[in-house]
Amino acid sequence: MTHNSHLIINLLTILSFAFYVYWNQSNFKEKLKILKSRIILCLGLSIGAWFLLPSIHAIYGYGFQTSKSSQFFIVSKFAQTGILDKYLSEYCGEKTYKLCEYQGKFTNNFLWAGAGSPFYLTGGWEAKEEYKQLVNDIFSTPKYVKMFAIKSLQFSIKQFFSFETGDTRPQNKKSACYHAIKTYFPDELQEYEIALQQYNMLDWKLLNYTQSWIILFSTAILFLLLLSPNLYFSNQYYQLVVLLFLFLFLNALVCGTLSDTVPRYQSRLIWLIPFVTIVGLSIAYPQWNQNRVKKKIL
Repeated sequence: MTHNSHLIINLLTILSFAFYVYWNQSNFKEKLKILKSRIILCLGLSIGAWFLLPSIHAIYGYGFQTSKSSQFFIVSKFAQTGILDKYLSEYCGEKTYKLCEYQGKFTNNFLWAGAGSPFYLTGGWEAKEEYKQLVNDIFSTPKYVKMFAIKSLQFSIKQFFSFETGDTRPQNKKSACYHAIKTYFPDELQEYEIALQQYNMLDWKLLNYTQSWIILFSTAILFLLLLSPNLYFSNQYYQLVVLLFLFLFLNALVCGTLSDTVPRYQSRLIWLIPFVTIVGLSIAYPQWNQNRVKKKIL
C-alpha cells in the first residue's frame, strides 16, 4: 500500500502544481501554453500508470486492481489511531465482525504482530471481504470519517518532520527477509545471520545528527536567499521551490494517512531541500560577484 501510494503522490503533486502555475498566470495565452506544456505530459504519464499497474495484475490473474490488500492497511491504520476499538465498541452489538472478539487487544503493529495477533486469528490475508466491509462501514459513518481526517492530519504533520535514517530492525527467522535469503541465497545465510543489523549494533546517531543540521541550515539558507532584496530569481526557480515543498507535504499527507509514521518515507525525499538550496546558491553567486565588482568601481 505504501509503495502504491507513489501513484497518489505523483498525481496529487502534478494536479496541485498545475493549478498553482495556471492560477498565477494572468494572461490567457500564457495559461493556454501551460495546457500544452510538460505538465500535461506528466499528468498523462501519471494517469497512464494508474491503468498500467492494474493491467499487469490482470495479466497475471490477480484482477484489474491496483492492490488486493489495501483494505488490510486501512484497518491497520484504524487500529493505530484507536478508531477501530471505538467503532467496534459501538457497533459490535449489531454487527458480526470477527474482530469484535479482540476489542482492546489491538496494537500499532496490527499487521505484523505474528500468528497470535487478532489479524491472523480472524483469517489474516484471506479475510478480504470482511475487512473490505469493515472499511466501507467505517467510511460510511460521518463521525468516524471526521475522526479519521483529524487523525490523518495529525499523523501527516508528524510524518513531515520525521526523516531519520536507520530503520534497520533485526530480521529474525520469522521475517520475510530471512525466508527470502534462505530460499534464494542460501550461501549468504551465514553472513546474513551474523550481520550487525541482527544484533542491533548499527549506530545511526551521528548520521541523523548531521542530517538534521544540514536540513535545518539548508532550509534557512533557502528562505534567506528568496527573501534577499539584492538577488533576482526567475519564476522557474520560485516554481521549483513551490514544487519541492508541495511534494514533501503531499508525500507526508499520503503516507501519514495510509500507513504508519515511518521516517524512511520522508527521508527518501528530504535530500531535495539541500539540492534546491545548492541550485539557489549557484544562481546567487554570480550576482554577488557582480555586486562586489560594482562596489569596487564606485
